[in-house]
Amino acid sequence: MKKSLLIVGLFACLSGWYSCTKDTAVAPAIVTCDSTHVSYTKSIQPMMANYCAYSGCHDGNTAGASNLSNYIGVKTDLVIDSPSLNSIICRVQGTTCGDRMPKGLRALKAAYIDTIMLWKSGGYCN
Repeated sequence: MKKSLLIVGLFACLSGWYSCTKDTAVAPAIVTCDSTHVSYTKSIQPMMANYCAYSGCHDGNTAGASNLSNYIGVKTDLVIDSPSLNSIICRVQGTTCGDRMPKGLRALKAAYIDTIMLWKSGGYCN
């Protein structure tokens, strides 16, 4: 009887130890995009084409300028949103990162800036 209790106790201890060594991490939450209101194709791309990604500015062919002519370029700029890096948001708001953009044009309407922010917070839907 004592021998079987010892074996059961030993088995329980080993099982507990083994289960702790096989601890599985919880997978990070998958961010799903909400394109019901804002998507790159419907909202952001036309805005970038009209105000940013044209010849001589952010079309991908201008040295030293961010490429805002495609999804990856715009998303990358927003992901690293930082005044020190002259990101889209900082530049269109005309805050502390240099000349307000779009250069030579009137300031973007608040609704356009809000659309960019909604696209970012909505998960960068394409």
